[in-house]
Amino acid sequence: MSDGDDGQILLECQNVTQYSIDGGQTYSTGGIFTDLIGGEYKIKLVNDQTGCTFDTLVNLAIIQCDEICADGQDNDGDGDIDCDDIDCNCTLSNQIWISNIFSPINEDGINDFLIIEFDRIRYLDEIEINIYDRWGNLIYFNKQADSRKLWDGSTYNTDKANYGVYIAKIYLFERGSNKKIMKTEIITVI
Repeated sequence: MSDGDDGQILLECQNVTQYSIDGGQTYSTGGIFTDLIGGEYKIKLVNDQTGCTFDTLVNLAIIQCDEICADGQDNDGDGDIDCDDIDCNCTLSNQIWISNIFSPINEDGINDFLIIEFDRIRYLDEIEINIYDRWGNLIYFNKQADSRKLWDGSTYNTDKANYGVYIAKIYLFERGSNKKIMKTEIITVI
C-alpha cells in the first residue's frame, strides 16, 4: 500500500450473494473491500435467488492525518513522534506538557489516562504525582509513574474520582543534578 490506499468498506447484509463497489462492473461474494483510496463508490448488492438488487453511493472520506502531540504515536506517518515532530511546534527542553482533561470514568479505552510529555534527555523517567481535590485533600499519590499513564482517575477512598476539577502537582527530576522541578496543572475529569 502507499499513502491514501488504506481505506476499507465493510458491507454486512443478509440474503446478499454478490457485492460490487463499482456499480456492478465487477462482483465479489464477500462484502469486505480493502486497500481503497478516498472517493465515491457505487455499491450494488444482488440476491441471485430473488433477483433483487440494491444500489447506493458511499463516499469514503480522505483523511489528512495530523500529528497528535503527546500521544506517543506517529499519527501523520512521517517518522517523528509528538514533540519530535515539527508539526507539534514545541521544544520540550523549555516545557513540560500535561493533558488537562481526560475521561477515566467511562472506561471506553479513549483518553482514560492523564499523560505528560517532557524532555527525556533533560529529565529522568522518574515522575512523582500528587492529585488534590478542590478542597485541597490529597486523593492520589504515585512515584515512578508511567508518563503515558500518569493517573487513571483512581483515588484512595473510591475506585474512581468523581467528575470535576482537580489539582495535579507533578515533580520531575533533572538528570545529573537531581534537581526537583514542579509543574502544577488544573485537571478536569469528565
